[in-house]
Amino acid sequence: MMFALIALPIFALAAPDQNIVGDAEQFLSQFHHEDVDSLELQQAAVQGMLNHIDQKTGLGKSEVLTKQEMEYFVRHKSGIRNGYGLSVRIQEGQGLWVDKLVPGGSAERSGLKEDDVIVAINKHPFTGLSAEEMMQLLHQSDQEMTIFAVKRNNSLFHYEIQTSSYQIENVTTTNQMIVINYFGLGTFDQLKKALERQQGGIILDLRDNSGGLLQEASLAASIFTGPDMILGHRLLPDGTSSPIMSVDLSSDSLRQVYNDNSNSLEGDSAGSIVCLVNQGTAGVAEFFVSALKHHNGAILVGRATRGQAAEEYIHPLTEQLFLKMADIELLNPVQQSWNSKGLKPQVVVYPVEQVSLEGALEAPVDIQLQMAIQLQQ
Repeated sequence: MMFALIALPIFALAAPDQNIVGDAEQFLSQFHHEDVDSLELQQAAVQGMLNHIDQKTGLGKSEVLTKQEMEYFVRHKSGIRNGYGLSVRIQEGQGLWVDKLVPGGSAERSGLKEDDVIVAINKHPFTGLSAEEMMQLLHQSDQEMTIFAVKRNNSLFHYEIQTSSYQIENVTTTNQMIVINYFGLGTFDQLKKALERQQGGIILDLRDNSGGLLQEASLAASIFTGPDMILGHRLLPDGTSSPIMSVDLSSDSLRQVYNDNSNSLEGDSAGSIVCLVNQGTAGVAEFFVSALKHHNGAILVGRATRGQAAEEYIHPLTEQLFLKMADIELLNPVQQSWNSKGLKPQVVVYPVEQVSLEGALEAPVDIQLQMAIQLQQ
């Protein structure tokens, strides 16, 4: 039996101390020189390493970012968003109820008003669509100019709205609660002012709060817990942990403001705090409510939180590539993890959208808020 001899190219093996990624890039460039972008190859190689680390830790997604992506990440952490500047409640199969408008956002500047009902986007009506299909249509319309068909007081209006950058209001207030939208820069000061105007029991709305800056969340939690309390822990990649301590605010009148509000309540409700949460409550927002639950007996109302326990940070790799790391896990004050499973509320309440018998749109009832109010009566 005869065998044909096939000549195979033989390449010298890289020594252990050589740059393996660089050698692989050089080798591939010889055969794919027209299709290979050096920066993209480096990014893909490092991303493969990060994917391996993520599988080991089970935490959030670590990523390789370009300079532009890194700058976007920093802007996002600072509370800067790009979009229409509005939040809506879904009336399934009928429309999107405009719940809040960001001051100065493109929706407000274009003429939309709170309590408007968006019934179509770019001539695509919401009639008969599921909630998921409605939100998909809204996100797909995220283009230079979008036409909103809006129902207001039985009249139909059309607005052309362009997406733009806007700053999230970290803290807003209503007659019944304080809404912490995001833990961006200045959250502590804004929460301080909101609490000074608060009377009676405290309802904090953290629904759809995606997190933000751990420092701001720690300062905000310190208002309620007092100084030298363990708010949580950092679990480092090497298995060691370090406590995250509350800040001494004794020189500030804010702690006294909270104490005054607590003392003004009577009976079992004295000092009560209710936190509204849902699947959009994530990251340092979960850290914040877990600290208040442990130290202040805060009652969580709503749905289970997202279960995102990774603390994200940026590490420069080159002038053009940056690592967004998610390998530090946040734990609650007794070193328990909420990663993946989330925080389960003591009072589980699913939101229900309300439609009149005649099929006309009515303002959605916030039954989670109603439950919070009942708990403090």
